[in-house]
Amino acid sequence: MSDFHGKAGLVEFSVGGSFQGKVKRFDNWRRMVGDMIGAPIEFNMRYRDVSLISDDPAFEPPRMLQFIESKVTNPSFAIEITPQIRRGIWMETPDEPLWIVLLLTIPGGTFFSRHAQAIANRLDEIEEIVDFVDFGRSAGEHAAARAFFREQARSGIDVVVQGGFEPSGWWDVDLDAMD
Repeated sequence: MSDFHGKAGLVEFSVGGSFQGKVKRFDNWRRMVGDMIGAPIEFNMRYRDVSLISDDPAFEPPRMLQFIESKVTNPSFAIEITPQIRRGIWMETPDEPLWIVLLLTIPGGTFFSRHAQAIANRLDEIEEIVDFVDFGRSAGEHAAARAFFREQARSGIDVVVQGGFEPSGWWDVDLDAMD
C-alpha cells in the first residue's frame, strides 16, 4: 500500500495528448490571457473527494485529488460560474470565447469542439502581443493552445482534460459524478 495519505497533488495536465505540460506554466499562461482580455480571474487549487479504482490490487488509489478552479475576483462582473461552465458546457460560444479556457476546471473539464474555431481565432488575434506581455515566457504554451484548438476545430472531437498527480500518476476524473 502507498503512504501518501490519500491525497495527490496536480502537477501536469494533458488535453488529448497534444496540448500538455506543467500545471504551473499552464496557469501562468491562462492568467496572462485573462489579463490581456481584462478578465478578473484567479486560479485556486482545491482538493476534492474522488472515487477511483486501481487496476493494481496492491495500490490504493488516492481519495482526494487536487483541481484548479477559477474564481471571478470582481463581484460586479457579469459571468456567473455554474458547475456546467466549470465543466466546459456552454450552450453558445460566449462573445469572448477565451472565457471557456479561463473558467474550465482542470482536470476533468471538457473542451467541446463546437467552440474550438472561435477560441483558435481569438488566440490568433492576441498572438502578436503575447511576447510583449510576459517577455515570451508563455509563447510555447500559447502556440500549443493555438495548434490544439485549430486541430480540434478540424477534427470535431470533444476532449476531456486529464491530470497527472504526485504521487500516484495519471487519473481520469468525472466532474459530473462529483457535483
